[in-house]
Amino acid sequence: MFYFSGSIALVFHDIALFLLVIPFLYIGGFNLFERILQFGAIGYVWIAHHTGLMVQGANMSDPLVIIAFAVTIALLFASMIPVVHERIIYHWVHGIIYFFLLAFLFWETLPRVSMNIEINPLNSALGVIIFVAMNVIVLIVWTRGVSNESDNHFEKQADYDALTKAKSFALFKHDSNATFHYSTTVRMPLTVIEWDIDRFKQINDSYGHSAGNQILMDTTNIVREALKNTELNADLYRTGGEEFTIIIPDCSLDQALPVMKKIWNDIRTTDFYYNSKLIDVTISMGGTELHPEDEAFNTIYNRADQALYHSKRNGRNQVSLDDKTVYSGNRRQQVMAMFAYLKQPIMKLDNSHFTNIANELVLQKYDFGTYRWHSDTDLRSNFSIQVDLINELFEPTTAAKLHLNMTLEQMFDRDNCKDFLATVKKYPQIQFVLEITNLNHLKPTNHERFAKWIDFLHQHNVKILWDDVNSQIDFTILQQVDGIKYHLQAHPNLQLQIQQLKPWIRYCQEHELIGIVSNVSTKEQLTNLQDQLGITQAQGPYFGIPELPTIS
Repeated sequence: MFYFSGSIALVFHDIALFLLVIPFLYIGGFNLFERILQFGAIGYVWIAHHTGLMVQGANMSDPLVIIAFAVTIALLFASMIPVVHERIIYHWVHGIIYFFLLAFLFWETLPRVSMNIEINPLNSALGVIIFVAMNVIVLIVWTRGVSNESDNHFEKQADYDALTKAKSFALFKHDSNATFHYSTTVRMPLTVIEWDIDRFKQINDSYGHSAGNQILMDTTNIVREALKNTELNADLYRTGGEEFTIIIPDCSLDQALPVMKKIWNDIRTTDFYYNSKLIDVTISMGGTELHPEDEAFNTIYNRADQALYHSKRNGRNQVSLDDKTVYSGNRRQQVMAMFAYLKQPIMKLDNSHFTNIANELVLQKYDFGTYRWHSDTDLRSNFSIQVDLINELFEPTTAAKLHLNMTLEQMFDRDNCKDFLATVKKYPQIQFVLEITNLNHLKPTNHERFAKWIDFLHQHNVKILWDDVNSQIDFTILQQVDGIKYHLQAHPNLQLQIQQLKPWIRYCQEHELIGIVSNVSTKEQLTNLQDQLGITQAQGPYFGIPELPTIS
């Protein structure tokens, strides 16, 4: 630029100044040595324009010129401060002021001739205008590029589920149709797999939604790792709350089966923890592949959905291909997955207020058709399921008072007794109360056997209640148990039921036995029972509906 003169030299001088100034707006791109070189270049150019052979009226020693140079250096330093840098780049007024000050300090302090350019007011103004215009144009291009990059970043974020990092449902809808059309066009195989977490609602209800979120993240990490370690070009999508879909183009169902088995097995054999609590997690899977007659992706997707439903309907913790189960967990685990305890509080009157003194664990079965828990008269036939559920729920150090249901037949079953006593010994801090039904069917020939068994249970600190008593009182049995439970009926004649219950409650009060009235639904019922019978223990919907226990 030293070899140009006249008006054209203005442009070249501004280009040189621009090339020296613009790197200072690039934060983090240079090391300390490079920054020192940049400041050295700025100093050299400034001095060369204010003194030397190509300058007339050198003024480098002028105090105003020195101050202007110091202010210029300070502005360049300031431009590297993140807050100032952001203002210059993204706020046009601040950017224009910044570049105007740099140009003004440079051009307005030059001597009358600098680098063979005659410095007059017109040339000085042109130099400022050209420099500011050059930098504004660069900023426009720069910020537009950053904006596009930001848009791409947010667009990419929208393509992924924030929690599990699986691809989003919106991207699933786009990719699934595109993959289907490509596969049908080039006659390429296509496999679709659906899977979801078994009993996920129970996990949320028992351990909280934070635990549920942790399980979602942990399971998807396992799935992603399994897919990554194959040669399959598979994509994982979150298509529902705990439901996920895997699309594998150029892959038959037979080829996908090994990775399906690995995913299923890795999850069911992994110990999942939340806040040091072990949570049992299994998944159900359903898979299908592209058929020649398929005309849309939804046809395949619905078939995969039906395969998943087949796994869940047949006990969960399974892998199904179309309508055939190919891998299944232990049958015992499948049965257990269908059952759960619901906690029904037992309340006791204490200083005019009812407090929760114990919990009855009511065995329930899950109906896959209605997606609801319900009681079943056949459930009590398998007492070992109740014992297994206790082992799932509680730690050996748990302190609690629990009521369990047992039929007379179960009481005389050797295996049931063995399982229950093992549980009693495992949980020494739990006060177990057995509520025995059908005691009115106890035959006289079994009275001695019954008495021996009751004595044995008492030795192990287990209390016995006569459950579901009626109008017939058998004092022989009543003298051996620790109390009774009476179930209010739904019919409106409460007074008749109170009269039936009165001798039972009177006997319990006289002999300091437990007397519980169940199915209390309204405050009116409770008030009548208190006023006429003086009951002190009750349970039922009035005190809250049964819920999944969180005791551990």
